[in-house]
Amino acid sequence: MTNENIKQQIHLLRQRIFAICKRNGIDEDARHDIILAFTNSRTQSLAGLELHEMRELVNRLSALSLDTCVDGAGKGVPQVKSGSKFATCASDADNARVANSCQQSIEIPDYKYGLFDITNKQHRTILSLVQSLGHNVWNSRYGRYVADLSWLGAWIKKYAKYKKPLLEQTKKELQVTIEQLGRVVDTHY
Repeated sequence: MTNENIKQQIHLLRQRIFAICKRNGIDEDARHDIILAFTNSRTQSLAGLELHEMRELVNRLSALSLDTCVDGAGKGVPQVKSGSKFATCASDADNARVANSCQQSIEIPDYKYGLFDITNKQHRTILSLVQSLGHNVWNSRYGRYVADLSWLGAWIKKYAKYKKPLLEQTKKELQVTIEQLGRVVDTHY
């Protein structure tokens, strides 16, 4: 394959990704979140994707069916609002009946469960435990290995007693999460 053919394929795949996102109401921030989750926190930009990754992303986005809900007037109303746990389909925010009937859960990417406040000592303890388990990723910005937030988020979603993001957990909930991760470290070593 020539360089020109590869550039043309990349251009066409980028256009297709933008079209799929536009058709499904996925804005720029949500698209970046999807790419970040797709690449396991490696990049959030389409420019950072290889050709085969772009093809796979198109396949996954195409398989993703974000249909529209039908409001009371029989009109299709788009469902996605970036950054929200739920996508609502109500055309009028005051129409609670339509909003409740059309609510659909949108999966929050794993890494978002692992986002932390560096000034919070409990969060730093959790990151330390994750690193001691060997779940590290290279961060070129800091020039060192850091805790893998995708792994931490997936662990919280699957195993933690409180299945909510670190930033939303109370001090008591964080303490329970620390104790659980500590037990994982103890059984691991």
